[in-house]
Amino acid sequence: MINILKWELNGASVARIAKFLGGTGTPLVTTGGFTFDFVKPKKTCQDEFYMLVRAGPLGFEDLAYFIIKLMAAVGELSFGTNGPARPEWCHGLTESRRETTQDVVFKWKQLLLINEPESQLHIAGKSTCHLMMKTFANFLKKEDILYTPWDTTSDAGLNYTENLKFYLGYKYTST
Repeated sequence: MINILKWELNGASVARIAKFLGGTGTPLVTTGGFTFDFVKPKKTCQDEFYMLVRAGPLGFEDLAYFIIKLMAAVGELSFGTNGPARPEWCHGLTESRRETTQDVVFKWKQLLLINEPESQLHIAGKSTCHLMMKTFANFLKKEDILYTPWDTTSDAGLNYTENLKFYLGYKYTST
């Protein structure tokens, strides 16, 4: 079992200094490095993780954009408060979906991100959900999509039903 948290925290410091080892740096190859920090461009020595080579098939960035594309495919996304033009990767998604369904359109305007930081310990280790949600939130910001975070550990003793009433209220309902 891979412990993602150990790589994301400890591997970051190793990846930062790898470019200074040897005369021209020492490449660091890993299947880890899922969070948004590790998927930034690494083309020049000034880039934070210049010598890091991610060999894994996908990272949290891929999962974040998959969710965003899925939302666009099953409805209309409202980007930002002024509703700027949809990004290039969204064009055509809702139109093709509408041809095959019965007038059901979800009008996404804002998300509630429910984060249970210590869930899925048996899958990928401690804080995996937290790291994924942090990455997802960064890409939502980048795409100018509004969201509200909810960390389930900060529930002040309330159960999920009471917290959902508090966080959702009438904000996410429509008549």
